[in-house]
Amino acid sequence: MFQFPPAMHVVDNRFAVPEDALTAIVLGCCTSRAVGIRIQELLAKHWPSVRVKQMVKQHDRYELEVHDFDPRRHWLVSRYS
Repeated sequence: MFQFPPAMHVVDNRFAVPEDALTAIVLGCCTSRAVGIRIQELLAKHWPSVRVKQMVKQHDRYELEVHDFDPRRHWLVSRYS
């Protein structure tokens, strides 16, 4: 039978991971502002040390950059926002 590694055990319907195992959540470049805000709220409640980042498309080159997620200045400008 398959055994999950120690960091993958499920406790009360949640993955039990060491506190320092997760440092940031990176949102995709098409993630809505509302979803980013909700993820920030959940992290503030359960894992306040984890930061929210977001991938951002560059307009002058074929490249993505990682930025801190800021709900006041949301990077997504498309039909998904």
